[in-house]
Amino acid sequence: MSAELSENLISFIQKKIPMMGEFILKKQCSDLGIQFQNIPLEMLEPLADKMAEAAEMFLGFEGSRELKQEIINQKFN
Repeated sequence: MSAELSENLISFIQKKIPMMGEFILKKQCSDLGIQFQNIPLEMLEPLADKMAEAAEMFLGFEGSRELKQEIINQKFN
């Protein structure tokens, strides 16, 4: 994934989870051993899984599953 796509994901997450979105994204990337500013395409699905788990307390079950699908399908561009 290019840096531009990573920036779009960061912006998307900040809109979905105001105030905590970027922190959650950084934490999940760190847990997976990837740089949040340059997320490899092959790590998008594992990252989406981790993001859905972490975001459930903010978005609820359905909202977190929707977030996962949006990330996997790159609906943040």
